[in-house]
Amino acid sequence: MSRALPSRPKVQMTVRLEPEVEKAAIAYSRRTGVAVSVVVADAAKRTLVPATDDRRMSLEQSTERLLRRLGKLDASVHADLNEIRESIGLAVRTYLNHTPSIPDSERQAASMSGRIRFDRFVRLLDQNLRDGSSVLEPQPPTKVSPQARDAAPVTDSTEDE
Repeated sequence: MSRALPSRPKVQMTVRLEPEVEKAAIAYSRRTGVAVSVVVADAAKRTLVPATDDRRMSLEQSTERLLRRLGKLDASVHADLNEIRESIGLAVRTYLNHTPSIPDSERQAASMSGRIRFDRFVRLLDQNLRDGSSVLEPQPPTKVSPQARDAAPVTDSTEDE
């Protein structure tokens, strides 16, 4: 003959549930064959009673796993940023090493051209960041005004090779 474990005394309580919560409790009760009052009491217990050691350990393991993933992501982001920094530095150094100084007689025109080109750069940067597009993607040909053509001369890309 098996003995039933003594149960703790239970307190009767009236609770008002939102209709969708009641429907979910009834549906769960039907699926599992457990009384609706037991389903609601278990849900309340899981929500309100402090976590057991098993649940705490599971939560700690999940947290550690997420922290390891974040650490790997952080290292990857730092590596990407270092590559970007080095690429920009190399591009700037190459530009400065291979671009001749501007004669005094042409500085005003060069300054105007630089402002126009920089404004165009900032607009393109803003547009690419908003669109999610990249400067590395192939760009469709565009019509260039004579002023823009004079301000930003096109060079043959095969000269660098």
